[in-house]
Amino acid sequence: KSQENFIIKMASKELFDKFERKIIIPDSAIDCFYKDDISGKHKIAPEYYRLYRARRLPWVIPTLEKSEEIYVLDKPRFKCMEYFYISIFNIPYESLDEEDNAVEKYHKNYFIVMARRYYNLRELEFITEFPMFDYFDLLQYIEKWKPFEGQ
Repeated sequence: KSQENFIIKMASKELFDKFERKIIIPDSAIDCFYKDDISGKHKIAPEYYRLYRARRLPWVIPTLEKSEEIYVLDKPRFKCMEYFYISIFNIPYESLDEEDNAVEKYHKNYFIVMARRYYNLRELEFITEFPMFDYFDLLQYIEKWKPFEGQ
């Protein structure tokens, strides 16, 4: 229930990133919390609601508003620019090695939120979000993207 309440509060929301650019979270964006595992499509229906996807909700807005690491990719074929906002979070390790010293205190994870701006529009629109658990996967993914430093 709390995830459904969060979705309701998130839909049709406007916020601003660190460059004061308006980002709209349209009602249609909530489809990313629903997934038909067989077809892989996002279908808004109770049977396709995925709790593990909805648990990402608390990170979407803070990542868009506070991310210091933003990348951009021009997609002329689709007449848009896509923005890749990265938030880094650490998950504590509880396991210790045989000498009772923590191998690493935390495991670093990356939370990605994507937004799109069509050429003829000023504001951005939230598209989707997803976690990445490996630094080298993140580097490989952002290889084609350019750091965004404002426009």
